This record gives sequence, C-alpha cells and structure tokens, in this order.
Amino acid sequence: MGSIRYKAFISYSHGDRDWGAWLQRALETYRVPRRLVGTRGEFGDVPRRLTPVFRDREDLSSASDLTVKVKDSLESAESLVVICSPAAAQSSWVNEEIDYFKSLGRESRIFALIVDGDPQPSDPEQQCFPSALIRNQDGTVREPLAADARKWADGKLLAKLKIIAGILGIRLDELRRRNMQRRRRNLAIGAVLTLAMLALTGTLLFTTLSSQKEVRMQRSSTEELLSYMLGNLKQLNPIVGLEVLGQEDEQIKQYLASLGFDQLDSEQLIQQGLEWRERGQSAHERGQYDEAMDKFQRSRAAFIEYYQRDGNTTQALFELGQAEFWVGYVHFDMGDFDQANESFLRYGAITRRLVNADPNDAKMVMELSYTLTNLGALERVRANPDSDKALRLMQSSVQYKQIALVLDPGNETYRKDLTRSLAFLADAWLDSCDLGKAINFRQQAVDLARELYASEPENVDVKLELAYGLSGLASVQKLIPVTDQALANLRESRDLLEQLSIEDDGNLTLRWHAFLRGIRMLKIRMWNEPSTDLWPEVKTAREKMEILGKDKKALDFESSIETADFLLQYSLMAQKLGHHLEAERVLGSVMAKLTTLASEKPENRLGNQMLARVWWEHWARKGVLPNQQAVSTLENYLVDPEKARSCNDADLAARLEIMRGNNSLASDYTLYLLEKGYFEPEFVDFCSSYHLCD
Repeated sequence: MGSIRYKAFISYSHGDRDWGAWLQRALETYRVPRRLVGTRGEFGDVPRRLTPVFRDREDLSSASDLTVKVKDSLESAESLVVICSPAAAQSSWVNEEIDYFKSLGRESRIFALIVDGDPQPSDPEQQCFPSALIRNQDGTVREPLAADARKWADGKLLAKLKIIAGILGIRLDELRRRNMQRRRRNLAIGAVLTLAMLALTGTLLFTTLSSQKEVRMQRSSTEELLSYMLGNLKQLNPIVGLEVLGQEDEQIKQYLASLGFDQLDSEQLIQQGLEWRERGQSAHERGQYDEAMDKFQRSRAAFIEYYQRDGNTTQALFELGQAEFWVGYVHFDMGDFDQANESFLRYGAITRRLVNADPNDAKMVMELSYTLTNLGALERVRANPDSDKALRLMQSSVQYKQIALVLDPGNETYRKDLTRSLAFLADAWLDSCDLGKAINFRQQAVDLARELYASEPENVDVKLELAYGLSGLASVQKLIPVTDQALANLRESRDLLEQLSIEDDGNLTLRWHAFLRGIRMLKIRMWNEPSTDLWPEVKTAREKMEILGKDKKALDFESSIETADFLLQYSLMAQKLGHHLEAERVLGSVMAKLTTLASEKPENRLGNQMLARVWWEHWARKGVLPNQQAVSTLENYLVDPEKARSCNDADLAARLEIMRGNNSLASDYTLYLLEKGYFEPEFVDFCSSYHLCD
C-alpha cells in the first residue's frame, strides 16, 4: 500500500469532467479557517490546506498502466469524493474505484457530491448514485449522505463546505461558522477600504481615545466632515409646517387662546409643554394612542408658541424637535405613515439646524441619527417601500452615531444606540435580500452588545440589547440556514429575557417575549426534526400561548403577527400529520385575526404579507381563494418583479405566481432567492413540491 500523499481522490465520469475540475480547484484553493487549524478532527489534526488533490481523468492521462496508477493513487489518498450523476452511476470505472477504496478499509471516508440526476428516481435512467456507493457488503442497499451542488438544493458553496467538513472530520456547523466569521472579517476590511466615512470613524467605535491631543485631532477631522455632509444650513428658510400656527389665522388664534398660552410667560410655557409631553408619554405606554396624540399635539403647540416668541435659540429648537418627534411616533404607531413622515421630516430639519450651529455637539449629532432611523423604519414598513431609500437612511444613521462616538468616545449610551442601529441596518439589507451583509451587521450588533454586557452584566438595558440582538441574528441565520447557531442564539435570548422577567416581578411583557423566542425555536425545529415527535410539544406551546395571550390583554402589532405566524405553522403541521379538521379550523381563525389586523393598519407591509401568505395556504389546500376580498387584493399584489426585492417578498411572490398559473415567473423568483443563498426550510419544501428547483 502506498504512503498517504493525497488529501482526496476525486472519482467521476468523463461527462462530469467540468465538475471534477471545479471540485479540485475548490478543494486545493480552500484555506481552512485559522482557528480550526491544529484542532482535533475525527481523522486527526485539522491541516491548513487540502492539497494535493488527485483527479483521475486528468492526472491519469499519461499513465501507461491505468489500473496500477489508479490503485496506487487510491492507496495514497485519505478520502474519496465521488461526483454523482447518471453518467457516473453507469460508469464501470467509477464503480471499480469505489469498490477498491472500500477494500482498503476506508469506507467511512467516502463522500458523495450530487451534480445531476436523482437519488430516488422514478426513472432508473436518472439514478445518480453508482451501485458500488449504495451497496453494502451484505448486498443490501442504502442511500448515503451526500452534498448536493444543484442550485435548488445545497448549491455549490454549501456543497463544497459539506465535502470539506467530511474530509477534515469536523462538524459542518463549526466549519460554516468559522467560514462566516472569516467572511465577515473580509467584508469589514472591504468596508474600511471603500467607505471614507467608516475609515475616518470606524477604528474608534469600540475604544476610547488615549489622549486629549488625539481627541482634539479627531474632532477637527469630524467637524470638517460634518461641514461637508451638512453644507451651510444657517440660512435655511422657515421650517416647513411651523408657520401654520401663524398669528394671522383667526381659527389658530382661537385654538391658542383656548390653551391659555397668552396667560403664560416663556418659563411657564416650557413647563406646560413638558407636562403635556410627560402625560402623552404615559398614555402612549398604556397603548392609549388617541389620548397620547391629544397631549403631544398640545405640547407641540406650546413649543411652537415658545419658538415664535424666542426664535432660533438652542432650547426652543431642541424642545420643538422633541415635540415633532413624539407626534410622529404616535402617527407611526397608529399607521398614519404620511403624517408620521411629515413630523419626522420637521424633526430632522430642526435637528440639522442645531448640528450646523455646533458640529461638535455629540448630543445633537445623535438626534440627527435618530431622525434618520425613524425615517428609515417608516419607509421599511410601508406597503410599497423604497428599499434603496430605507437603506441609505439606515446607513447614514449608523455613520452619524459613529461620529457622535468620536466626539464623545466614553459615552456608553451612544454605544448601546449603535448596537440598535447596526441591527436596523441589517434589516434594511434584508429588504434587498442581501443575506451576507444582513448577517454581517447583525453579528456586529451582537459582538458590541456582548462587549457592553461583559462590562455591565447587571445593566438591564444592556441585557435587553443582547437578548434582542441574539434573536435578530438567529432570524437571519435560519434563512441560510445555520440551524444549530440559530437555535443556540434563540435559546440564549430566551434565557436572558426569562431572567429579566423574574428580576422584574414576573414582568408580563418580558415573559411574553421570552415565550416568543421559544416559539421561534419550535418553528425552526418543525422543519428540521420529525414532525410526529414534535406534535405534543407544539400543542402544549399553543395552549400556553392562549393563556399568556389572555393575560397580556393588548399585544403589540408585531407580537400579534408573530402569534399568527406560529398558528399558521401549527396548521401546516396538523395538515401534514393528517389532523385536517384541526388544520382547517386554526387556519380559519388565523385568517380572521389577520384580516382584522390588516384592516386596522392597511399601509403596514407586515400585516399585508402575512394575510397574503395565509390566503395562499388556503388556495394550496382547496384550489380556491376564501373570499372576494382575497381575489381582488391578490390580483395586483406583488406582480412587479422589481418590487419583490426582499427575501420575504420574493418567497411570497413565487407562491402567488403558482396560484396565478405563471410557473415561469415563479421559477424566476425562486432562482433569484437561491442565488442569494436563501434556503429557508419551508421555502425549500414549497420549491420542491412545485418542481421549481429542478
């Protein structure tokens, strides 16, 4: 037997020579992540490189005795990788190579890569596995575990990692996690090279400046940068919208008189405005939006009066900006997006004046970041969002927070806010279905939250940031999917929230959010574990949800949507396991709840998406839509491929095109998602069911 020289021997038919060349190149150019090198794998220490790799159809071209050369090469190889296709299944050469490698006692080190055909075909001509690969010594047949390089299955990247993990003798999740860390590092390096803004401020995000000299130098650079970004705003025209309370309007004069402003001096006016704001905040926290709006509108009127008396003073502008923000916030929560946009724009215009007056005021720079975040969040939830606009706003928000940290490097509040902005930016990238950037910024947010948690382990706000950051990261990981990591992050998030709930005397909101993290874990497991084993656990979770939902009398909109999503999954599992009456009853209940939610917030994309998804499921089961509302709504819903850019939109659009009978366009949406790396398990199941992945 020859000494070991090759990390792998690639066996394939002549018709798959391009795949053989691709795999040899992929293996030999792959650099094992540094943190894995030297660790112990199943077959020994993990090496730095997978070289050399023997590719028989090329490397044997000059051999005078092919049989001798093949046997020598097989004896010299640690692993055998078989490229599986109908051509390979019919190749006597490939079968002989497999049999000989088995005879060397290395059957456990044979790995399969599917490139064409079918492992369980109805047509024997499409069998992709060579008989030697699936035949046991006793003559029985088994289907081996295999990587599948076809677009609709693993794709080339995941298939390559599966093969590499097998050769190295390590878990796939460990290799993917380290590979993703390296990719994030490369993305970060690329960002520093391409974004001048981040090059200026990024290096100071997580460290304090070591001397006052460095602080002064950095502030000087930042001031120049701000001047460039903002331009000269000192000569702005009056802030649009504020002149509506001009004293010449008789109706306005009566309104102001009814509020008693003419009886108050400036100091009393400020106190009255702040008192109304506080009462509005209290009503908002209770979910009493009409009362909150009344108080915030009164507060806004008080500060407009104060602004008109005192002019462009810092205090007058700041308080007026805060008043505009709170009015916009309630409009946002009530679903009045256009009115919210007007208030947020006025808030931003006021804040830009303050920043221009003193570019070194970190607090005002943060205020400008907040208004950009608000406008970006507002754009994202619209029924027909401008994804590019939302992304630009979120990127700018992060940049201004970075500048604020340069101006005030020791401010822990700003660091916490940056954590949240990174998460918002990740979600904006999801709206363009860029999973790489989404997971990159989500991971950055978690890394920063962990750093803050390590320095302040008892800080409640820091714990919350980490808990929400972890569940946000998991929401992206499940789309790839990196199942083990998603479950681990959700578990840690749930445990943190449960701990905080206990510390806060059983805080119901925290208990509810902890429960929802457990529900997300269950939904992931539904598509990765045998359904029959999970059914009792799923039923128990549904019962617990009903109890908690009654205790928590008023669920917020997103929690209501997430509850509906779980019940949809419950219905899907009941349908799959033959509980058809239960599945139909729950689906009808979900449809009714979502119809109400969508009617309450007709401009909210999340509610519309979820309702359309439930209508699709009704059609998939019965072949008809449930009512005329569904027919008329879906007729023109997600019909423009340019508007279905987010992963969620494209996923739903593919289903709706199947319903409309346009399988070709459904295939286009599917290809778009698969090329983006979107392999959400439920979507893959749909994709296979309708043969869109072939």
